[in-house]
Amino acid sequence: MYNEIMIDSNGNNVNHFFFAKQGGYCFMRVLFSFKTVSKRVVSFTLAFLIIISSISFESKASNNVKIIEAIQVKGATFNTGIIPNEHYTIEISFSLKNPQNQYVNVYEAGKMAIRNEASLGIFVRFGVYNEKFYKPEADLEYYVCQKENVFIVNNDTVRKPVMRSLNNTTLTFGNFVGTVNYFCVKNENYQTVMELYPAIDDSGKACMYDTVNKQYVYGKGTVKAIEGENKYYRYTETSNENSVQKDEIIEETKPEKGNDQKEENNAIKDSEGEKEQEANANDDKAEEKFVKVKALKIDNGTFNTKIKLEQNDSYEMIFSINNLGIYKDIVTSSPYALRIESKNGLYYRHGWYNEKVCVPEADVKIDYLQKKNVAYVDGVKKRSASNQTAAATKNLIFGGFKGIIEAFKVWDQSDKLIADYIPVIDEEGVACLYDNISGSFLYCSNKCTAVQTVSYANPAPSNSSSSKEDEKTEQTNKEDENTNQNSKEDEQLSQNQPTEQTKTEEQNKPVEKEAEAPSNTNSTKEEKFKQLVMTIIETGDGSVHDISSYGFKSYKEVSAIYNSVIANEKKIAYNSAFNMYYTTTTGGGIVKTFQVCQMDSGYLSRYTQMKAIVSQIKQETSGMTDLQKVVYIHDYIVDRASYTKTGDMIYTAAGALVNKKALCAGYAYAMVLLLQETGVESDVVIPSDEFAHMWVQVKLNGEWYYADPTWDDTRSSVSGQVSHKYLLRNETEFMNLTYKGFVKGVCKSTKYSNWKIHDIVGKIQYKDGNWYYVDSSTKKTVYITF
Repeated sequence: MYNEIMIDSNGNNVNHFFFAKQGGYCFMRVLFSFKTVSKRVVSFTLAFLIIISSISFESKASNNVKIIEAIQVKGATFNTGIIPNEHYTIEISFSLKNPQNQYVNVYEAGKMAIRNEASLGIFVRFGVYNEKFYKPEADLEYYVCQKENVFIVNNDTVRKPVMRSLNNTTLTFGNFVGTVNYFCVKNENYQTVMELYPAIDDSGKACMYDTVNKQYVYGKGTVKAIEGENKYYRYTETSNENSVQKDEIIEETKPEKGNDQKEENNAIKDSEGEKEQEANANDDKAEEKFVKVKALKIDNGTFNTKIKLEQNDSYEMIFSINNLGIYKDIVTSSPYALRIESKNGLYYRHGWYNEKVCVPEADVKIDYLQKKNVAYVDGVKKRSASNQTAAATKNLIFGGFKGIIEAFKVWDQSDKLIADYIPVIDEEGVACLYDNISGSFLYCSNKCTAVQTVSYANPAPSNSSSSKEDEKTEQTNKEDENTNQNSKEDEQLSQNQPTEQTKTEEQNKPVEKEAEAPSNTNSTKEEKFKQLVMTIIETGDGSVHDISSYGFKSYKEVSAIYNSVIANEKKIAYNSAFNMYYTTTTGGGIVKTFQVCQMDSGYLSRYTQMKAIVSQIKQETSGMTDLQKVVYIHDYIVDRASYTKTGDMIYTAAGALVNKKALCAGYAYAMVLLLQETGVESDVVIPSDEFAHMWVQVKLNGEWYYADPTWDDTRSSVSGQVSHKYLLRNETEFMNLTYKGFVKGVCKSTKYSNWKIHDIVGKIQYKDGNWYYVDSSTKKTVYITF
């Protein structure tokens, strides 16, 4: 700040005042012109000096920054000065000393926090909403990543709520007894605005070092240094500059251009230059800035279009995925998304509404078109549900997987093409996307590679979204000679069968084939590790395993396999643990050790009982319709479980099914587990903070309905009886029943609005082909059909 004031003896402003911050110190000069200075002026000056002296500034670091393993905090609080919104990303690695004795927020910003509540556990907090994710253990390191209000702990997603707003308050962390290894904040564009590592400053004081703003940050309270190597540190000191350089660009900005990528991409550019110059002679001048390529190979990088996708807009992406074990949105403009859930399939998502559109295969080309809320895969309609009303809350972003992207297009509600992204190499040799509409480049958040020859595991459909019927013809008649030349060339490239002209050109290109299917060695490696994970979970083996021989280069490879196992083969086991997760260590560029945690002494017993319960329910519901399965499983859980707020397993399916005591989360997870195991599509509903509760949504004959086993257990007019008041209701009925905070437009069917089952109080049972219940007032058996 710079403002100069001169005040005369009468208190009038005649000159000026100077205040500035430099190098962590505050300078101020007050100039007076006076013969006799009034008390008022002196008082003002002294008060101003007191205020300025009380402000705490970070100090700029010297050339030599000493990064250490961690800092030990004892009630020390760090104020970042950042006011985040609900789209920010926050990462922290920490451990707690004697967590059973601490009621503290690990970090907080208004109503958002990670909170430890002594022996009760560690909670995700957002407004009035709490969700427990771990029973705390002393000195156990937790890595928490909160992104778009989704919380991931030690690589395990523990909460997936819908979006909501935050209060404007400053983000702080610390104020607990334990250690901090790392802290990072990224804004809504995923740009890093603060990245803190434990450090020792020039005077030997323990603090945090901000690699973004290149300054030390100090906590208020006791902070001690724990010297050693910091496993999160990704920076190296330069000898020629007084700065810290990043090894890898992770923000969604134009990436630093590495020499290897430049050489590889320029090789393509040089060999293509003459052909492109002739082909584009009459095109826009903008096209002289780049060279077209077949596709981009991405490694979990994303593209932020800055477009907000409304409900009647359309988009198309032509791509293939190599890492099918992931659970994430690959196209998103909240609340709309295209989501991959491991090998379960690709899902159209609207808020909490899910509908599967296809089951992808590794390296198989997919042409996904979402046209005004209707989904097409390779030209075939996969979803035609009615529109849901909602407004986009974030930018349209796509990518986030390992694989190939050939094209991405966006149309507005009037079907006007507003973005047409094609893969290119820019004038500086960087692989990126070029928008034919705006004439601008779109860069990946991570390094990507230009690909001129692609070998898919399936024949490729046409790239043109305007010729879907032609795509069907190509799929059934691959030898059709009437296909236009461009489509023929694309098909030949994708099947690794180039034309004579292409063969001649390809001989001079030093570009290897990209996106090849995994080799037998990799497949064997992944299958062997998958079997190891299954054995560990099956036996409750909580020991540390040396997996260096597998050669995994990143925990993400481990994560994909682990997540696939717990979502499929070992779904029952995962629901038998408090919150099963894994940890890894790395060294020498590979993942060295693997350990599955939270399999306590009672885990195997619960797992055995859970398998028996699932097997029993599957046998008892065999031959039933989906509707009958829903009623049977609902009544089984409501009759079996009792509502409680105390106990370690009350948030889990095992709490409801084995311990027979649960909160609403336990009821909901138990019902979803049994429904999914018996083939009924369902999901857990987590509303906004204004309504601290969880229930279930169930899909019957293409329509979604709500069901709440918790309230059917706790709000019956007859104590200890099973109610059906909250079973298979639509959103209007749920709002009339005081529910709120959920995404509208999902459960709208009125098919069961006047259902006679709603009035029944008592467990509905099935025996010898008959459905019946015992009337609570008359004690007589009443037979029913449905």
